[in-house]
Amino acid sequence: MRIVTKFILAVSVFLSAVLCAQAQENEEWKYQLPKECWDAMIAGEHQIVAKYFAPSVELTLPSGSGLYSSKQATVILRDFFSTSTVSRADIGNERQTGKSIMMIATFEISNRPYRVYILTQQGQNGCQIQKLRIEEDK
Repeated sequence: MRIVTKFILAVSVFLSAVLCAQAQENEEWKYQLPKECWDAMIAGEHQIVAKYFAPSVELTLPSGSGLYSSKQATVILRDFFSTSTVSRADIGNERQTGKSIMMIATFEISNRPYRVYILTQQGQNGCQIQKLRIEEDK
């Protein structure tokens, strides 16, 4: 009888975990930045993030900052992601002012905390990243 009870308990725990994971997966994305773009940033997929760049992007990374064309910003972001892997990411806040939306998040990159600021604006082609700042959180 004990083995049957343990088996039923194990199956119950497993099914609960599956149902919780499925509920989280089905949770609605509530931010203006497209989920595809957010997921690409976490995965280091610079080409997908670049699809959302405005024609010019203010980019700030630990290696420097500047105003770049979307093509230049893509190359710089590619170089950043080639040496940096995001291990954790959390969205802290999102605020809208007019057509501009600022998302503030935290990333963990190489066991160090970073603050991430993403300024987007709704344009004719949808959401466009105007500014992307990834700074070490001190």
